[in-house]
Amino acid sequence: MEREFFTKGGFLYEEAQFLLRQEPRNYFLILRAIADGRRKLGEIANETGLDKAAASRYLHTLELLGLVGHEIPVLEPPKARRRLYHISDNYLAFWFGYVQPRRALVEQGMGAPPWRR
Repeated sequence: MEREFFTKGGFLYEEAQFLLRQEPRNYFLILRAIADGRRKLGEIANETGLDKAAASRYLHTLELLGLVGHEIPVLEPPKARRRLYHISDNYLAFWFGYVQPRRALVEQGMGAPPWRR
């Protein structure tokens, strides 16, 4: 994992960016916002600079692709619109949670994975 994820030139080090490079930058921003703990539509829209309608359309596409999922809080009524989003793809969840925040360190050759500390 260290060689492939946390080494410049590792096979999986830039794979997430490569996968999302073909798509609008907004998908990357939305995934990063979710990984940073913004789980509500309004929080995601504020973090990305998109309006709620645009953020909702992008989230819907990410859900159709199986990259993002949502949950409805337990105490909400069954038909509630309030959703909490999460990254459902395991690779992207790991990459946005651990690799992306350490990219600057990896580029400098100091990107030891979190379990090394």
